[in-house]
Amino acid sequence: MIDIDLINSDNYEQHCAERFAHATIDVRYHGRHWVEDTPSVQHEPEGFFIRKHAEYTKKPISEENAVLDRYTITDPEHPIYRRFQEITGLSVLRVVSNLQRPGMFIPWHFDRNRSFLTKTAEVQEQDYNLEQLCHFFYFHTDQEPGQFFQIGRSQLSWRAGDLFETTWWMPHATANASYSLRKVTSIIGFRKQNH
Repeated sequence: MIDIDLINSDNYEQHCAERFAHATIDVRYHGRHWVEDTPSVQHEPEGFFIRKHAEYTKKPISEENAVLDRYTITDPEHPIYRRFQEITGLSVLRVVSNLQRPGMFIPWHFDRNRSFLTKTAEVQEQDYNLEQLCHFFYFHTDQEPGQFFQIGRSQLSWRAGDLFETTWWMPHATANASYSLRKVTSIIGFRKQNH
């Protein structure tokens, strides 16, 4: 059962920080894969919230104030959803393609995944627990000078098609100090019991 009280609590970040303090592995590399790209024109401007996650409400934001442009896939029949399901071995997924513009950064943070965990019918119908929850990052383009992605204590180096896995509580941060757009897809989902 998902501990929604923990996800919503003021102690969530402390809980994640304590787990991180004792972590021995930050990230695992899962090879290079081909996944269809998401059309950049379908990405919507998104602000980023750093604190007070519980009070955050999604509001429209202008492109010039966007930290990321996002495209979310929740339809299990979507070919990109199915491809990520195939290569990760996860069951119920949330796939979010994040387009980071030059000059933008995302501060060090712990993801809550609140809407996925509390509003996805398939998650509610199954008897999942947080230890089955996994987080993958898929890189659509080669890393360029000035592009940074840190998971836990690990600074990533990547090429187009690289897939990395981390735990649901692992902190991460990104920055794009290059002259090019950087697209990374975040895949959150549950590992099947027998996988």
